[in-house]
Amino acid sequence: MKTRICLILSLITCQLGNMNTVEAQISVVTEMIPFPDGPDQQAYVVTIPVAELKKVSNHWNDYVGNDAYGWESQKDGIHRQRGIVEKSISTRKFGVYNEIVMTELGVRLTIWFDRNGKAFATTKPGDRMDRAIKKYIQDFAMDQYKRAIQSRLKDQQHVKQKMEMELVTLNRAQENSNKALSDGEYRTQTAAVNRSIEVQNVKMQELLDRLSAIQ
Repeated sequence: MKTRICLILSLITCQLGNMNTVEAQISVVTEMIPFPDGPDQQAYVVTIPVAELKKVSNHWNDYVGNDAYGWESQKDGIHRQRGIVEKSISTRKFGVYNEIVMTELGVRLTIWFDRNGKAFATTKPGDRMDRAIKKYIQDFAMDQYKRAIQSRLKDQQHVKQKMEMELVTLNRAQENSNKALSDGEYRTQTAAVNRSIEVQNVKMQELLDRLSAIQ
């Protein structure tokens, strides 16, 4: 039991150290990045903290495909969706290429917009189209960020419950003379479990703070 308690405490502490504080809003930026089918083109880039790569990838494919009337394809890590209809961006159909990768800061989504094989992007940063595209991407990113926090919070609640059960098991065992630990060992183990619960409470509160900041 002692080894298991120490292992769980170590994992919780490690995970806490890996949680980075981020802004309540996620920024969408533009960069000139090599286009999958040609030279550098303007791309929109967003990084979603906490999120999981596979989940974001699946949800993004659903997001762009929801109002699309064209085919989708996947090649060399690049997903393409044709025939997207999003009137806030354009009254005409357009397509997107996108690449999704995992980074130290979270899941990074890089998106190129095109129409009929040509770059479809604003030439004036901050104009109506630019704002519409960024909102389209940010709405998705914020939704994924919220989902990721909720999922992480659920996982951490489960870990805390396990630690609380460890404490109950220790206390019950101490009431049995055949299984009781020495006073010193009992105090050491219960202190370790209580510390892990305190650390878990801090981590869960951070997640709750993040969640409240975006709601």
